Amino acid sequence: MGPRRRRAPAQPAVDPETLAREAVDSMKLVGSDIASPRPSGDYVVGVPMWMRVNQSPTAYGPNTASATTGGVTVTATARSPR
Repeated sequence: MGPRRRRAPAQPAVDPETLAREAVDSMKLVGSDIASPRPSGDYVVGVPMWMRVNQSPTAYGPNTASATTGGVTVTATARSPR
């Protein structure tokens, strides 16, 4: 009989959901940056006004992050539909 082969120790199972949460948690996601048309901030109540939102990857995306454990990589992408 030949020499016995040792089995490599079993790798712990990687939970993709946990990796996805790690990836999302590492993203810097912030709310919308609303731009005021008047730098002074003085407005008249009841008068319609157009405002705009400054778009950035941290507010509208796409914002992508990855997490890797045990040879498994999960990539998460956040983006606003509009």
